[in-house]
Amino acid sequence: MSKNIYGSLFMTLSMFGYASTDAVIKYIGLILPLSEIIFLRGIIAVFLLFLLTYIRKELVVAIKRSQIKFLILRVFGDVGCTVFFLTALINMELATATAILQCLPLALTFAAAIFLKEKVGLRRWSAILLGFIGVLIIIKPASEHFNYYSLLALLAVGFIVIRDISTKRLDPSIPSTYVSFITAIAVTLTGLFFLPFQDWLVPSREIIWGLSATAFFLIIGILFNVCLLYTSPSPRDGLLSRMPSSA
Repeated sequence: MSKNIYGSLFMTLSMFGYASTDAVIKYIGLILPLSEIIFLRGIIAVFLLFLLTYIRKELVVAIKRSQIKFLILRVFGDVGCTVFFLTALINMELATATAILQCLPLALTFAAAIFLKEKVGLRRWSAILLGFIGVLIIIKPASEHFNYYSLLALLAVGFIVIRDISTKRLDPSIPSTYVSFITAIAVTLTGLFFLPFQDWLVPSREIIWGLSATAFFLIIGILFNVCLLYTSPSPRDGLLSRMPSSA
């Protein structure tokens, strides 16, 4: 199969993973504080990714010095989009938060044109701008529903751009499991850092199962997000500008 076909498959699976974990977290967020959700979900995700990475013998990877900065930027972007988007998601309607994320294709294509020196045709720019106008119509920035949490969702878009552009610059020889494992550790430590600032609630058995499900879906989202960026040639091929975008 061509890279576009592989990329389309990876994009679908990654979007499924991210969308699923967002939907479950929206429910759990009504019960548990965000820091606890990120921490407990992260512990489960790190454990599962450790097993997967260990089985594939990819726990120790030789990384070129020039690649370290892109890996750090990738982790930084993922941590930022996780904190800001999940904060917005828990405090606003799921549909509104998702609609705001539709700004991502414009932002990502713009960043790819600047930082990756990709050529983006007039037709693609026109299609993305029309889509962006549609997003503005949906979210209505001048309405009372566009608030502080809407701005956090927009800020999350910026971190997603950092995450995906830096991932695109990573050498494909770096295993996607390793990148996902490092990212999951960083996000989990972020949840641990914020734990003292929020009340700890003992989760029920149902919530534990829900967190396990979010961890599983998150792994799917991260793994295939990395695989997609490794296989997607450029925005003009239609994949990079339609990246899955959640946390």
